[in-house]
Amino acid sequence: MGVAVRQVPLLDVPVVELVGPAGAGKSTVMSFLRDQQAKDEQSGTASDRTHGRTARLAIRSASDWLPAAIAVMLKSPLLGKEVVRHMIRVRTMQDDLPRLRRCAGTALLFDEGPVLSLARISRVCEMAGSEMLREYRAAYLSAWSESLSMVVYLDAVDPVLASRINGRKKRHAIKGLDDAQVRSFLAWYRRHYAEILDYLAGRGVRVVHIDTSAESAGDVAERVAAIVGALHVR
Repeated sequence: MGVAVRQVPLLDVPVVELVGPAGAGKSTVMSFLRDQQAKDEQSGTASDRTHGRTARLAIRSASDWLPAAIAVMLKSPLLGKEVVRHMIRVRTMQDDLPRLRRCAGTALLFDEGPVLSLARISRVCEMAGSEMLREYRAAYLSAWSESLSMVVYLDAVDPVLASRINGRKKRHAIKGLDDAQVRSFLAWYRRHYAEILDYLAGRGVRVVHIDTSAESAGDVAERVAAIVGALHVR
């Protein structure tokens, strides 16, 4: 996530998240946007979310997320360990939002933001969730529906995603899997995202879908830059 330092009124700073499955082109788009920002002589980058700041915010808000985290840990320690980080993220990003907007330029853009974390929480709710975790997810889904201005969802057809992921050195859960396993994993991913995006759209958040299957990474990045640059607060 990059944040430009030029000051504008908080209510005029839209909050945007870029999401999508691995291989859809998120990293390329973010790199393009950061490079574009760096070329602007009137803006720079500000320090975003440090581990130390997140830890302090997490400790301060522990009475909110910790009971639900304990409930999940007791039910499924492995899944609980996975979900706690995302529970903390959706809370601390919300707490940190005023500061991030004060530092932002024309838009505040999240890469790994609240929608990603809410999708991961949804997965754990489905597999081993407690009622407390479901209530926590619902509360922060509602909260972020009031804070987000737009979500840009990148996706591509399964063979394209699999090819891109297999061509990387970076490890991934579906790397090297057969076609059926890839389809199953991506279907799960899309289902949870679709549920969240439908809810957000119903609450007035603009949701933009971009199929990156046939476009070059540079063309997709330019499209996203144009969308974010033209964005106005709803």
